[in-house]
Amino acid sequence: MSTAGEQIEIPIDPDWVVSLKNNLKVTEQEDWRTEQPTIFRVLPHLRGIDPKAYEPTIVSLGPFHHHESHLKAMDHLKWHYLNKFLGRNPEKPLEDYLKLIKEKERQARMAYSEEVKMRSDDFVQMMLLDCCFVIETILSEGEGQATIWSLSPVLVRDMLILENQLPFCLLQPLFDSTFLRQSLDLSSLILGFLSKAYCPSFLQSTKVSTCREKRCSGPEGLSGHWILDVMEW
Repeated sequence: MSTAGEQIEIPIDPDWVVSLKNNLKVTEQEDWRTEQPTIFRVLPHLRGIDPKAYEPTIVSLGPFHHHESHLKAMDHLKWHYLNKFLGRNPEKPLEDYLKLIKEKERQARMAYSEEVKMRSDDFVQMMLLDCCFVIETILSEGEGQATIWSLSPVLVRDMLILENQLPFCLLQPLFDSTFLRQSLDLSSLILGFLSKAYCPSFLQSTKVSTCREKRCSGPEGLSGHWILDVMEW
């Protein structure tokens, strides 16, 4: 029994202290985020109901499912679509598109709710391939050159999955840089694509929300938004 005024020594588990310090280090490492994300993982309690409902079936878009082997079969088509995209503006070399994405790389990474642990060059290549795949899929349908995959319900579903989204801060400037002299609007093309993919009456009440509207954050249009943001219900 301690006497009055005697200081009682309280034991502290050193392993516990180490664990706390490790947690603090993790917090320090998360200082990479400077903007709020707009593309999220599905919450575990929702995924638990039906995991397959929230996962892409044939194509990965963006980093969340990029390394899944069963989605690699579509990579060949992505390269084909990139080649087709580059052919739309022969005066603009591949290097220009790579520089465009490099300039917006940090903004694109911030769009995702998790830190994207990929080398810069790998991230830029992935985004170029995936963005051009989406743009060409939409354009091909509008031009009457749809492939077997263009309006495939499985592909359209994959393009609309939350974890399979691409930030408009890349899609829009890539599109604009290719069709600078043409009166094409990406938002209208996306809405037209979805109208054909689903029952047209389903989208009759939607209003096209262009990338120049005030609701879009940032001075250059959409910043971190994604495909479904072109519609207002």
